[in-house]
Amino acid sequence: MMLQTQQTAQLAQTRSQQRVVPAQVCVQNPSRTSVVASSSRPDIRSGAASATASPSTISPTYITREARKALFSPAKEQVEEVEGVVSGKLPDWLQGSLLVNGGGDYTNMVHMFDGLAMLVKLRVEGGRVWASQRYVATEQYKHYKRTGRLRWREFGTPLPAANVGEKAGQVAEQLLALATKVGGFTDNASVSVTPLPDGSVLAGSETAFSVYRVDPQRLATLNQCRFTGDGVPGDLLTAHPKLLPGGVSMVNFSRVLPLGGFHVYVQDMRTLKRRQVAYIPDRDPLNPAWVHDFAVTGRHAVIFEMPLLFNMPALMLGENNRDHLFMDWKPELGTRIHVVALDGSGVKSYNAPPFFTFHFANGFEEGGALHVDFAGYADARIMDDLNMGPIFQFPGKEVSRSALQRVTIPLDAPSGATLPGPCSVLKDDAAYGNFCEFPQVAPNARYRPYRYTYCQAARRPTNLGNALAKHDVVAGTSQLWHQDGCMPGEAAFVPRPGGTAEDDGVVVAPVMGADGRSFLLVLDAARWTEVARAALPYGAPYRFHGTWLPKTA
Repeated sequence: MMLQTQQTAQLAQTRSQQRVVPAQVCVQNPSRTSVVASSSRPDIRSGAASATASPSTISPTYITREARKALFSPAKEQVEEVEGVVSGKLPDWLQGSLLVNGGGDYTNMVHMFDGLAMLVKLRVEGGRVWASQRYVATEQYKHYKRTGRLRWREFGTPLPAANVGEKAGQVAEQLLALATKVGGFTDNASVSVTPLPDGSVLAGSETAFSVYRVDPQRLATLNQCRFTGDGVPGDLLTAHPKLLPGGVSMVNFSRVLPLGGFHVYVQDMRTLKRRQVAYIPDRDPLNPAWVHDFAVTGRHAVIFEMPLLFNMPALMLGENNRDHLFMDWKPELGTRIHVVALDGSGVKSYNAPPFFTFHFANGFEEGGALHVDFAGYADARIMDDLNMGPIFQFPGKEVSRSALQRVTIPLDAPSGATLPGPCSVLKDDAAYGNFCEFPQVAPNARYRPYRYTYCQAARRPTNLGNALAKHDVVAGTSQLWHQDGCMPGEAAFVPRPGGTAEDDGVVVAPVMGADGRSFLLVLDAARWTEVARAALPYGAPYRFHGTWLPKTA
């Protein structure tokens, strides 16, 4: 404890001697309220409500019990496609598939991030829609199907232990895995979908073992992808590799636990061979930061090393007794922002106030600066909102506030400078319920100055995202789509062939209906009005991220 205090004091003294970059001009936003840290931690499994209401007073904006049950109950595979019932008129030019990843079985799971990976495909062709879904055949999934038990810990779900001896064996196995880099980490590929040039896709998550190649036609698992033998080490990856301009390479980074750092690499999408372009040591090698995503501006990668830190003893012992599961929130450390030149010419690192994010909207260079837009939170309490107990509270505690925010980094700022905190990009964050998640932009708007982003939003009161928003970052305005009792997933923009305007196309998203059955929602992106939906005969499970796969001849 004394060592940590000394390190914090030294860090503060160092910052006082560093150059401070002038604050950027922020949108004047009276609805953006600060979040006060809570001193209590909710029961993450029991669902004991921290805020309750009588059934007669529950707002219809809350996602229904039927919808929640369908989202997080064990999902059945639907290998053969079934046709949905279309209402409205699908655009004639909309031909392809929305392929989305997420958890399919949450039995005895603690956290939303823990469900066993399942891919859901919604295929659109000739004005009709077909649906299918299938589990990714990971070792974790196959072991669970055989035994009813997990083989490895999931993000928030430790392995159960019947006695002290079994727990000791689990800890020894985990320590051996960290030492030998063989096994010990889940391969549950439940977060993202990355298309490859050969027509297959990668289903991925956050460990070096959790990348699988899948045939998107039949959703058949082809093989596990182990990126080894190229000199780039790592136990962890991000689940969000970024496609680089040109379409043949992507950038990501790996992490070594503990005593490691960020190994930033460029990867050939045809061969999957990697080339390291930078290494960034962890601020605290014994307690590294948890980082889920990052931004790319075309020439640079931008990594936010936020003060949400792994507590390695808690992780090894399978304990969820820290600030947030097995992690500690240390706001006194602030945030480190790393700007990596993708040509391998160097890294600049900056200091900033503490904040938290899962996902990034876009990054671009303009006016002698890097601009990074993301879904920002004041702290990491959203982690607790996504425990399964709070998810099933009805109505439950309000979901944590977030906003579409921006950090600006002058290109001439010296490494070690102190940056101002993030600003709200929009005029009125209350217009989208003070909630922003899964931000997406049009494919041709990536890594350049842009105008529109599409996000999950909220119509409050709610304890989960329950709306979709279109944000105009130039005008600072927002438009909302919401239907009582429903929960939409991540939106994907599909451009109209031949269109030139940034919002000339449609936005497609999977939605869980209030009745526990899913539908594909299709919105006119320019007018932000519904043009069609396709009702499925069942409820598809909760979705994280996906991609639109255009039909090929």
